[in-house]
Amino acid sequence: RITLAMASAAMQRFAKKVLCLPMTPRYRMERVLMGKRLDNSRIDTSEISFDDTGLDALLRRVEAGPLSSEQFSDCCLNVAKQANSFDIAENTRSVNVDSFYMENINLIREAVKNADIVYDVVFILADASKTELLTKLEDIADREVVCVPQGPKKNVNAKSGAFYAIKNYDRLSSFTAKSMSRMYGTRLMFPFPYNITFKDACLNEFALSFLSMNAAPDETDENYYFTESVKD
Repeated sequence: RITLAMASAAMQRFAKKVLCLPMTPRYRMERVLMGKRLDNSRIDTSEISFDDTGLDALLRRVEAGPLSSEQFSDCCLNVAKQANSFDIAENTRSVNVDSFYMENINLIREAVKNADIVYDVVFILADASKTELLTKLEDIADREVVCVPQGPKKNVNAKSGAFYAIKNYDRLSSFTAKSMSRMYGTRLMFPFPYNITFKDACLNEFALSFLSMNAAPDETDENYYFTESVKD
């Protein structure tokens, strides 16, 4: 959810071209964003199946040579109407996801290098519990964002200079962003407020509607604090 909100803010508030690469089966980013609309857009029959999309397709193509903006657009889910404005490359269909990515880490590195030419921001979504893969991905990424719960300090594996996002932040808690900054020994601590409307939109698999309608809400709007926190 945090990655989706950040990606949407980058595109809508700052006019950045954004690519999201979800590399964990735990988080179906495209489904949370578009849900049924995504199902209705697929063509899949017993005779013909158009599955040449997502990370699988990108890695097959980058093995043959550099990826173009058109190839990224063809292989990804295009959230925005304008080409390469907000794209999501769906997760691999491989049965053993972690092994697949470990075996293809050099192709992933090359795909991200190509993506940096086409997009302004590339988000890689990974599972923090998969430490071996996470270490490899950290070497590819320019910046790391670590999600932590609001409360006492947790043991996290983060590189120096990583950003920390406080999940489901409540500004009435005694565990403020400032106090948690001291706990973790970093100034790069940012609250990601709890917002029931956004949570419901994600659970109903249509977060795109919420993010579009709340790109720049008025200061009196109940979603203003949430949106401004994500933007910051």
